[in-house]
Amino acid sequence: MEITKDKVTELFCIIDEFYKVFDAENAGK
Repeated sequence: MEITKDKVTELFCIIDEFYKVFDAENAGK
């Protein structure tokens, strides 16, 4: 399975969004 640069970029975007939500929820507590 070939991992393209686009797939890596897409993965980082998903992770970045996850951490934004994670940080927002923790900040509220």
